Amino acid sequence: NKFVTTSRIDYRSFTWIAEVVPPSYLALQERVVLIAAKKALDA
Repeated sequence: NKFVTTSRIDYRSFTWIAEVVPPSYLALQERVVLIAAKKALDA
């Protein structure tokens, strides 16, 4: 739920982490939330 109200700056931080850390190290749910948040902000 915290991702829903995350500011753009925090979102960029999450994106940076997602790009640096191998996808296999992130939980599937976390990747889905990040992708959904990106699509929502890019829309």
